[in-house]
Amino acid sequence: MRPRSRITKNQLATNDASRGSVGKRASSAKLATRERQKISAAAAEIFSVQERLRPVLRRAWPNGSDKDISWLAADLAGLWKVSRIHFLITNRLFKMGNHPDHDALRRILIDLKINWIEDAMSHIRTLKGEVRRFSNSME
Repeated sequence: MRPRSRITKNQLATNDASRGSVGKRASSAKLATRERQKISAAAAEIFSVQERLRPVLRRAWPNGSDKDISWLAADLAGLWKVSRIHFLITNRLFKMGNHPDHDALRRILIDLKINWIEDAMSHIRTLKGEVRRFSNSME
């Protein structure tokens, strides 16, 4: 039986760095078109979530800086991605049925640790500051 591939923390990484596009800002139209940028489906999905969140956050927080709104959108989209990965990991547990494989359980535990302890916590740390600034601006 072939081992299943693990969901890694760097799942959304693109190969843009190898093409020398680091630091260049692509338009949202290009990011939405996977063929032009050759980014993964997961990365295209998270960029799409960020792009949909930005105008909503801009209307809700009109005096917020572009940086604050971008970071807030990125962290909210990142937590959305964490929830999607959690759903996939949980489904792997359900598929095991009544006879779990201990090696598979160990791999799932590692994936859960990476997803929740590493990825989610980093988004929550930065999100706390953005939410504080957002709520202070509402007073």
